[in-house]
Amino acid sequence: MQTKASCYFSLETYAPGDAYKNPEASPILTEDLTDLPPAAIINAEFDPLRDDGIKYAAKLRRFGVKVWDKYFAGQIHCLVGLPSDAAELKEYDNLVITAMKKCFSK
Repeated sequence: MQTKASCYFSLETYAPGDAYKNPEASPILTEDLTDLPPAAIINAEFDPLRDDGIKYAAKLRRFGVKVWDKYFAGQIHCLVGLPSDAAELKEYDNLVITAMKKCFSK
């Protein structure tokens, strides 16, 4: 499971030092998101990234970027680890498949 220590490990591994302040590592810090491609953003209630995911989806929309997003109440960051017959996982799959079909059908 995700712990505070694993969050810090990931941060230091993928964005050491102050690299997390770079918009290339943290796209939410980008001033203008106008030309970004569509995005599918999944958020879980018990996820340390939840608030950032919600803010990022809103910011993308403000810049006219197509966003498919879903907030899963009562779920944790490892949502994709649910049993394959879980309703939430089916909804997750449907959202991602729908977004991909829309993006690739152009």
